[in-house]
Formats: sequence, structure tokens, C-alpha cells
Amino acid sequence: TQIPPAVRAIIVLDRLLARYRSQRGCDDLFVSFRTRIGLPKTPAGVGRITAQKLRIAAAEFIVAWVDLTELPDDAARKTMDKELVQYRESHGRCVGTHQWRKTFGHFTTSVDRRLLNDLQMHYHHVSSAMTDGAYTSNPVLERDVNDVRYQNMAILALDIAEGDTRIGGRFGEELEEKVRSELGPRVRGESAEAAYREAFLYVEEAGLDQLFFEPHGICGARSASQMSCHAEADTVALARWSHRLTPNYQTRTPTICAGCESFAIAKWHLPFWETRYIECASEILYLERLGMTGPEFANATALTHARARQARALCGKLGSNLVELEDRVKSKMEEMYAD
Repeated sequence: TQIPPAVRAIIVLDRLLARYRSQRGCDDLFVSFRTRIGLPKTPAGVGRITAQKLRIAAAEFIVAWVDLTELPDDAARKTMDKELVQYRESHGRCVGTHQWRKTFGHFTTSVDRRLLNDLQMHYHHVSSAMTDGAYTSNPVLERDVNDVRYQNMAILALDIAEGDTRIGGRFGEELEEKVRSELGPRVRGESAEAAYREAFLYVEEAGLDQLFFEPHGICGARSASQMSCHAEADTVALARWSHRLTPNYQTRTPTICAGCESFAIAKWHLPFWETRYIECASEILYLERLGMTGPEFANATALTHARARQARALCGKLGSNLVELEDRVKSKMEEMYAD
């Protein structure tokens, strides 16, 4: 029921430039004005727009409307030294329109797959197969997902190797020791760019590209017999014969994962476990205030207590401020009591 922003923008451009498009007798979405002052009143004042003018207009839009003055030197997930400086110092003028081609291609065909032929004409490709293969198809999406997985794991491995992060979970301790001993010497003394490139290569060499990333942690999928989700579902034997070992998504839960031999928890999963602890601990305090603490309530609250203990232990391992965390628990409980 809603029109996507990109489509709304096209509709606005279509209406805004309709008069000048009509003057020139063309159906181009964009046109250029040849008049130096005011708006064109005759066909002679309207011309076809060039790719260069579009690039300049896009850059001017960023300069005028996007504030990059507070941009830091380095990205939050750094892959090279001072990679954001060029964007800040040029005020975004270095952003090229070519950077958005695949984004637009994925967006267009996701809205309506029948637009593939129109997209082919838009990109001036020889065939729709070229468009489908390079801009929209599942292999490309799968590759992009793999690239993100590689990048996540490379950044994590680099943080571990340089001693900047701690890993929780039973698999996390083993992973931490492995990465520090193997990757640590390879990145010592290297620049940020060279170290990231080395870490990216190491991910594939060490087989870390097969990990599964979730909001609550990382599944190492070490073997079917070392995965609690398969043990819970009694699918260990079946998983051993699968083409690629994956978690059992039907039985997997944060509680089961946290105690699994194949599970690791990195620093960026801390918000999930802090939220989980706050919810469980505040519920326990709320029940205590209501006087629901007797033996008759023990079975009903046992799972909540277990989840709270587990989440708090992981928060401590990942470097959370436990004093501040308890204050957030009390605030949450007071909100619940007020309601």
C-alpha cells in the first residue's frame, strides 16, 4: 500500500520536468537547462542531460544536504587506514553514481521481477542475461552475503589477533586461542589495510568462512555431534550426511546455543545479551516485589533464573559494565511496576 521512496522520487521528477520534457519533445526522465538566468520558455532552452552533469548534480546534492563534518577518520569496521577522510574532506564529492548501480538493480527486481527487461535497457546491456547475472540474480546475492560473512569474520579475527576483543562461549575460547597464535604474528606491525587483507585471506585458509552469524552469536558448526540444536532434535545422524552442515533452525534457541560446543559470542552480540539479562532479571525483581517467591513458584521461574544467570555471565565475559547493567534492570523493573 506504500510507494517506495525511489519510486516517489521518480514520480516527482516526472511531474517536475514534464513541461520542459514536452518543450523538447523527448521522454527522458532528466533534462538540462541551457538558460543562464530563469527557466527556459522555448525548446532552445532545454537540452539532453549528460552523465557528467548527473554526477555533478548528485555530488552537489550530497554537499548541500548531507552533513559529513563529524565523520571520523576510520570506519567503525575498519578495512584500511583513514578510509573516510576523503568523504569528509571532499564533503561527499568523491561519491560516484556508479556505486549505486547494483543497489538500484536489486531494489528494482525485488519490487517486481518483470522489470528485468526495463532494467536491461536502462543499463544498455546486450542481453537480459547479463543484467540478471551481474545485477539481480541469486548467485550475486549469495556472493554478497558471503562477502559480508567474510568481512565480519575478517574484522573479528583481526580484533582477536590484536587483543582488542574477547570471545565468549565454549567454541569462543578455542577460536580465540587459534586466531591469536596463527594470525597474530602475521599482522603484527602491519598497517590497518595490510592487516585486514591478511585477516581476509586467513578466514578462508582457516575455514572460518563457514560460520553462521546470528544476533546472539556465531555458530561454528564444528560437527553434528558437537551441535546442541541437532542433539535436541535427534538429527545428528541426518546432519552428518547433509551436503553442508548447518544449524537445526527449528530447535535452535539462544539458551541452547550459549552452552553449545560449536558456539561463540563476539563483542557485537553484547547488546542482545544485555537486553536478555535486563528482561529476565527485571521480571525476577518484579515477581519478588509481588511476593511470588515461594516454593510453589519455583518451577515457573526456574527458566527465567537460568536465563538471567547465563546472560549475566556472558555480559561479564564480553566486558559489560555490570554495575550499570544492574541499574538498568532496576529501571526496567520500576517501569513494569508502574504499568
